[in-house]
Amino acid sequence: MYLDRAFSLCALCCMGAAAFGVSAPAPASVTPSALVGASAPAPAGASLTTAPPTSFDPSQFASLTTASLPLENGEPVIMRVNGRPVTWDDLTIQTRMAGAAIMSQHPGKERHIMAALLQPVSEALILQELYREFAVTRNLAPQSAEIDLRQSEIRSSQNPAVKQAIAFLSSDQIRQLVTDSLVHEKVDKYIGDLATSAPPSLQEIATFVSELKPTTSPIELTRARHIVIRATPDMSEFALNDAKARAEEVFAKLESGLDFATAARQYSQDRFTAFQGGNVGYFSAGAMFMEFEAAAAKLAVGETSGIVRTPVGYHIIQVTERQPDDLRLQLDKHKRQMAVMHWKEKAVQGAKVERYLQN
Repeated sequence: MYLDRAFSLCALCCMGAAAFGVSAPAPASVTPSALVGASAPAPAGASLTTAPPTSFDPSQFASLTTASLPLENGEPVIMRVNGRPVTWDDLTIQTRMAGAAIMSQHPGKERHIMAALLQPVSEALILQELYREFAVTRNLAPQSAEIDLRQSEIRSSQNPAVKQAIAFLSSDQIRQLVTDSLVHEKVDKYIGDLATSAPPSLQEIATFVSELKPTTSPIELTRARHIVIRATPDMSEFALNDAKARAEEVFAKLESGLDFATAARQYSQDRFTAFQGGNVGYFSAGAMFMEFEAAAAKLAVGETSGIVRTPVGYHIIQVTERQPDDLRLQLDKHKRQMAVMHWKEKAVQGAKVERYLQN
């Protein structure tokens, strides 16, 4: 879902699936190879939508009870992280989101799924609380207007997968998920900016080249965003025609002045990029479908394509940036990733966690 930045739900699903011998469904996008980061598209050919269960209470599928949990403001508390409460409601929301894909593919295994997800979801909730704490101490908390805008885009989305995902969440729960997603974006950027605020020294570059042996050829990187309407060979002719008509309708809205990122959040059926305004990140030749790359190659920065057909659907593409794939760019990206990773490790190691939930 769109909260991959809050914590990797895909990773949780994979861990949960592996724990009891089933395969988590692969997310889908426009590229046959996954890119690094929250905006990473997934292998081509997979389903673009996954329907989560309409209801899910962890106590239904595991030997959990809220009876012995302490209360705060009337809410059962499953743990405290540096003194701040994490509630039963937090656990319920995140297990719904993390387990949705697996449960829809493996009905009847809910008890095993819940047992497998409880530990990774609990750990993710600790990290989530640490992100919130850091944001408050650095004045990075998102403004109400930012939250309102993102929430309104989600609620007005015409994407069936988005509608299904929020159908069983209250307005307050959706708002909290949106807020946490924005917090992760801001904290990761803050930490990355600090790590790359000074130009790299010659020693840093030499160590980077020696240890990681990055590619140094001058390959141009393109950054783009897209809106995709699902259209795969297994669909009926009627469904394919309907998909094309919907893509044409979205394109007309863009022509009439609708902001691309807003349109992506409302209409794109790539659930892994829609909530980021359609951002697919940086890519070089060979990373995306050839039809996608060919169309993007013809666009100037800021320019939007017409409707482009690939094996997964009808795309509208907008190029947002082009950069040479030089050492400094690769080093900058590496330093940002490592800085965030080290902060997470240090924050978790230093956290005081009091657990109350018994399984």
